[in-house]
Amino acid sequence: RPIAVGLEGEAGVGKTSIIEEIATERGMTMVKVNLAQLEEIGDLVGLPIKEYEVVWIDNGNIKDKRWMSENQTKNLDSRLKLTGRVRMAYAPPAWLPTENNPNGIIVLLDDYTRANSMFMQATMEIINTASYISWNLPKYTSIVLTSNPDDGQFSVTSLDNAQKTRFINFNLKLN
Repeated sequence: RPIAVGLEGEAGVGKTSIIEEIATERGMTMVKVNLAQLEEIGDLVGLPIKEYEVVWIDNGNIKDKRWMSENQTKNLDSRLKLTGRVRMAYAPPAWLPTENNPNGIIVLLDDYTRANSMFMQATMEIINTASYISWNLPKYTSIVLTSNPDDGQFSVTSLDNAQKTRFINFNLKLN
């Protein structure tokens, strides 16, 4: 399971800037997804696609099984065979990091509590498993959530106990 950290503080205290600076100083890849700006759940989790199970056969023995999209199954190598099994999956979203950075990757889910609740629910799965149904976060990925306080001054969604237990939360105050 990835490390997940929540940073809570008023607007302008530097939550996002702190994370950007940490990523730069440590040579980490940083991907920022502003959850409050997303309108379609597919922007966060990817769009549904149909996948086909394919086996790799070598000397009459199955060496590997994997799932491939329809486009990937066209012009298959002669050692690859379709099994006839089909599933619904999710195409990796555009924001998903594709490289494995040995220094680590930070996925910054900005404005977490300003997002629509369905985005908050989907992020719980990503936080818990470092994946979403058919795609995975790369190795060495940490997740950071930023939010404003639920003190009546900001338009935010309150976190329930299940959400609060999914990440380590820090409160930032401007002094």
